[in-house]
Amino acid sequence: MDGQLALDLLEQARGGACDIGRNDQTWWYRRKDGTGRAHAASSSAELHKMLADDHAFFPVRRAS
Repeated sequence: MDGQLALDLLEQARGGACDIGRNDQTWWYRRKDGTGRAHAASSSAELHKMLADDHAFFPVRRAS
């Protein structure tokens, strides 16, 4: 999958809850709510799994 397309899809999936990017061969994300640290992965698929696991264990609280 094209790198930019993968970034766009990952950002859509998280609904703006994370900053997501790619540097050379490293994919990364950091939650915008300030909890946790930056996380890195070697592929978009690995990053997607990390984001899904993060959301499952620590859902982003939405303002009501």
